[in-house]
Amino acid sequence: MLLSPQGVVFNATRDDWRLNMTPPVTPQRLADLRKLKQFGYRFDAVSPQLLPFDPQDEWVQVKGQSFLVLRQSVEWNDPAGPWTLVSLHDRAGQLSPSQHAWWFALASVVLGALGLLVLQVELGRRRVNAARTRSAMLGAALEVSPISIVITNAAGHIEWVNKQFEMDTGCLAS
Repeated sequence: MLLSPQGVVFNATRDDWRLNMTPPVTPQRLADLRKLKQFGYRFDAVSPQLLPFDPQDEWVQVKGQSFLVLRQSVEWNDPAGPWTLVSLHDRAGQLSPSQHAWWFALASVVLGALGLLVLQVELGRRRVNAARTRSAMLGAALEVSPISIVITNAAGHIEWVNKQFEMDTGCLAS
């Protein structure tokens, strides 16, 4: 629907709302409206009907059904001010502001937890890469060490020897 600056429904998809007024309808508002003659002589003899809801509300009830109210200012260079385009959207499936806040909070917690998980995975990946780098460096140092190095298991069986051990003993690693 399209509301004039004075709160008169200029056009609507429902014929019974056309030329209704937004609440409150006071004698002063009616007198000012009649002086304007913006709607001809319509309001000289007939007082306007009230719109069945206040378009300034965020949610309204019309014939037992809930609607979300959306408003958009329309500038037509009217000296009285901007007109307002008002649309009602079926509330079925819509969330209230408190429900939006609850879902936003829940999504924030889930995304925060996911972010911490990703951070932990990245830190773990970095630690593994650092350990691999240290292990490779230590392995290279053991290979070229000028002293003989032998690594055995708990039972005393040789698992690894470096080149210097092979040169010193003449035994080759198997």
